Amino acid sequence: MSCSNRITYFEHLSDEVFYEIFEYIDGWNIYKGFFNLNSRFQNLIIHSPIPFKIKLYSLSQSEVKHYCNNVIVSNKHCIISLYFENESFINELFIYCVIDSSFDRLESIFLGEISFDQLMTLFFYLKSLPRLFSLTIHPDAEWGYDLSTTYRMIFSLPTLKYNKLSLFSDVDEDLNFFVPLAINEPFSAIEYLIMDHNCSLNELFSMFRHTPQLRHLSCQNLIESESSIDTKKSVILSNLTYLRIGNSQIGFDEFEMFIAEISSPLQVLNIRQYMGEDYLDADRWEQLIKIYIPHLRRFDYEYYQLFMPGYEETFLYKNINRFSSPFWIERQCFFEVKIKDNDMIYAIHPYKNLCLDIYKHAQIAKHFNQNIAYNSTQHFVMLNQQDIDKPSTLFIPTSQLSINGISSAERSQSFIDKFKSTFVAAQFTRLNINCTEIPIGILVNILYILPNLDSLKVTSLPFIEEDCLFDNDGEMRYLTSISNKITK
Repeated sequence: MSCSNRITYFEHLSDEVFYEIFEYIDGWNIYKGFFNLNSRFQNLIIHSPIPFKIKLYSLSQSEVKHYCNNVIVSNKHCIISLYFENESFINELFIYCVIDSSFDRLESIFLGEISFDQLMTLFFYLKSLPRLFSLTIHPDAEWGYDLSTTYRMIFSLPTLKYNKLSLFSDVDEDLNFFVPLAINEPFSAIEYLIMDHNCSLNELFSMFRHTPQLRHLSCQNLIESESSIDTKKSVILSNLTYLRIGNSQIGFDEFEMFIAEISSPLQVLNIRQYMGEDYLDADRWEQLIKIYIPHLRRFDYEYYQLFMPGYEETFLYKNINRFSSPFWIERQCFFEVKIKDNDMIYAIHPYKNLCLDIYKHAQIAKHFNQNIAYNSTQHFVMLNQQDIDKPSTLFIPTSQLSINGISSAERSQSFIDKFKSTFVAAQFTRLNINCTEIPIGILVNILYILPNLDSLKVTSLPFIEEDCLFDNDGEMRYLTSISNKITK
């Protein structure tokens, strides 16, 4: 058979092959790329059995008209998702069709830059959708947004499982809402709730009374309640296993009360904070976890602090090493201090092995190996996967120091002087250097004042002249290499 006889032309592919291709392409791109090729492709698109994902964005009015008439209206029964960049596209769509029960496979809707009035109108139609599982709302920057009514309408959608509501920061500064549960009002079926805006504990508790099936909760800003918190009516979320708070602005006493009240089998807890160092009390966390969240298997906490001289001396000295107790080791957590310019981040993370392949930096490896050649028991190693998988390698008392940035103005001993008390406060066992501009002299000095290191990770370093390693501060580097315990 000749080569010409074996050639398969694109249009000779079967309908089934094109249907498989269409599953990976947005509906508008299918229409734009195939609809006008020939009558066969027009019939394929108009009568397609594949699930359509429709995105209405960056289209002209004429394009929207053709898209609605030739694709959306003809394939209502195949559409599984609708994405509206802004409410003008919603208005355009409603000229040609209405979102109602005829969209019987529609599962997901994204509403961008939508006004409150338009959203309230749209809810009337959304209630008729038999398979609407996911709703994401990004309202416009309209002031006075009525979140109480908005959430009440969201909770009224009978099949909804996932909801995300995001507000512009200038909108939610003075936001207040409360959603009491009316007598005989049915519960919401929502299991995943993403609240990308301010929310107080009182407001959050009012939401919980609507969502007993909640499994996953994310609250961007948890703020203090203006009134006393009502704990008379218990709220039990027996399915809640995931909790994320993007910025906790409540005290630890309130947070303890919150965790105790919801009585949830939390497995994942993720918290970020910018004020209130009372969260950095290892003993209080230990008691809270033991009593109220014993099933916790992943704990992430970060506290952001602008560097102020003396701060770490009054608090950090007393608390940082308590996160290396057997309790935290058993839960595979380690304490970390991150430094970037003038910002300090205190963090508790799930344990992860951060070993250094030091031989990627041949000059450093040569220097250290030569200096410690006198003692064969002290050497750098490259861990393989078998080493990483060993329990004895993974779960040991660990605290990490990460230096993520040093500005050009701090290329001197002043960086060491600025953070020396932090370096000394904790018995750091791991060091992570992630900045390309750090001078080799500062790196060596940091290693010198961290005698408990057993692990070093250097993401990148500038080119180092060999003379710098051997001629300058040679004695200091020798002391550095023999005073710590780096093995990986």
